[in-house]
Amino acid sequence: MKKKFSNFIQIKRSRYVTVMFFIFLAGTFGVSITSETSVDPLRKENRDLEVYVDSLKTVIEKIRMFETTVVATIYRPVVSQTDDTPHILADGTRIDPWNVSHKRYLAVSRDFLERWGGPFKFGDYIIVEDAGEHSGIWEIKDTMHPRWTRRIDFLVNRGIGNVKYDSVTVRKYKPRED
Repeated sequence: MKKKFSNFIQIKRSRYVTVMFFIFLAGTFGVSITSETSVDPLRKENRDLEVYVDSLKTVIEKIRMFETTVVATIYRPVVSQTDDTPHILADGTRIDPWNVSHKRYLAVSRDFLERWGGPFKFGDYIIVEDAGEHSGIWEIKDTMHPRWTRRIDFLVNRGIGNVKYDSVTVRKYKPRED
């Protein structure tokens, strides 16, 4: 009987040690014995991030991009390259004809203007790539002679030499009308 009783105590003791060992491990690795574990806040954060990503996808879907390849040249505010008022651009902006390069204004051919069925309007900012030192963000302020199509012209100071880029990428991001 004593032997059976001592076996019973040993079994109880080993179960107790096992339970205590698991409690020790749980405490060491940050797992709570209660219903909420330390993983639960991470799961909640993950769900919150998934909701945030879904909302960003909705915003991104509402944006569309216009992109095309054009020929790009430069022009100066002189009568021989503009009309008889080189200091006034097509949108009405008055400029200093001797100091315009820092403004980053450009003219587009009429086929690109909204007025004639194009994607741009005066005041739009576009991204220009593959145009060497002229790459970057430019503001549409002027229009070109009707004979030109699929072209842009960078407005630069007098005295800057002629430049022509045959394959320039023009891009504009704009909200989609729903």
